Amino acid sequence: NEKGSSDGSEPARNENNKESQEGKNSVEENDNNEYKIGRSLADSSPYRRIVLSSYVDKAHWKQEHFSPIVDEEHKLVVCTIAKSACTVWRKFMRKLKGFKDWDTKDERITHGYGGKKTGLKYLSSYSEAEANRIMTDPSYFKAAIVRNPLTRVLSAWKDKYGPNSVHHWGDIKWESFARRIHPECRGDEHWMTQSCFCGMRRWKYDKIARMEDGMADLANEMVERGHVDNSFISTGWGKDYKEAFLQSNTVFHRTGASSKAAEYYGFTSNPGLFLHVRHATSEDIVRYDYIEQVEDIENEARNK
Repeated sequence: NEKGSSDGSEPARNENNKESQEGKNSVEENDNNEYKIGRSLADSSPYRRIVLSSYVDKAHWKQEHFSPIVDEEHKLVVCTIAKSACTVWRKFMRKLKGFKDWDTKDERITHGYGGKKTGLKYLSSYSEAEANRIMTDPSYFKAAIVRNPLTRVLSAWKDKYGPNSVHHWGDIKWESFARRIHPECRGDEHWMTQSCFCGMRRWKYDKIARMEDGMADLANEMVERGHVDNSFISTGWGKDYKEAFLQSNTVFHRTGASSKAAEYYGFTSNPGLFLHVRHATSEDIVRYDYIEQVEDIENEARNK
């Protein structure tokens, strides 16, 4: 198998493919219309050998839960990733399509499992030729929502296995869970590498919205580009459906995130755990420019 394929092998690396401007993301198009992102960093950086390749994860984007939502009417492609505000954006897309139950509390509908259907159309339902046409069509606005990989892993554990888990899947201690995180497309979608989703390694997305940055800018850009009416995001949201989209949502604010995460990644309390998870999620850290945020967690964790 090609390096970096869905067999879980390490991402391909090429140290010669570096940018002249240190610390700046680059996107390059190759002959197969696939994309790769590289980042040049100081020699002392733990990411200095990471250059992301453009290998294709066909087996993943062709599965609905790993595939982006396609709205042909509004010319939108939106990649929603588990544990990265996916519920918010799936509800957004369902409301945009006119579903009266868009704000349902039934997660089987929102997430499309247990025999329920979201009613949305996914790229996985298209042939490969049609999917490639959509993903390379400039009239479509293609966006993805991502999250700090370290806090995403922690959130997955808290939600599924933590002592106060909302969706209790079992009892697994944090350290044991975190050490199972793998740097490739293995494991459950809630903690699998985000770069495995939606053909992120194959196609170029117009907008990568980071959950911690609030995400309202993504909705505003949809309006500015003419894909969504301003009235759609300016009201009809919130507890009483009178607020703007994400107006009162403080769940995704970054305040205190580093300190909270550092409690679990402490160098003294959990030796080697931070380094393991950082290595396992390094592709996402570089691809989505979370280096600074991860360094903040590291600085805090060294004192824990």
